Amino acid sequence: MTPPAMPALRSTFTFVGQMAAHWRETGALVPSGKRLARAMADCLGSLAEHEIIVELGPGTGVFTQELLKTFPRNRVLAVEFNPAFVTRLRTSMPRARIIHGCASRLPELLEHEG
Repeated sequence: MTPPAMPALRSTFTFVGQMAAHWRETGALVPSGKRLARAMADCLGSLAEHEIIVELGPGTGVFTQELLKTFPRNRVLAVEFNPAFVTRLRTSMPRARIIHGCASRLPELLEHEG
């Protein structure tokens, strides 16, 4: 196995473990892939530097990583409910602001972020 595959494999194991343990709270049965993340980021078009991207339920961060890559000058806020995913995301993606909370409280969470 080549070294770049290891983070993806770890990410998949993390996702599957969390999905099995918290299946009612996890919004997918399988983790999203990089191709899907790239296609969705491309759909956003171009953004002004002051615009903030808000991602709900980043999970293992496939979309978050693509958003950071595609929009390096924009601020990315990701709201995640699962504490295991929050810890992983904060460690692996320090450029993104990872908020531990529920998307149902989005206005309150965003107000707190300014």
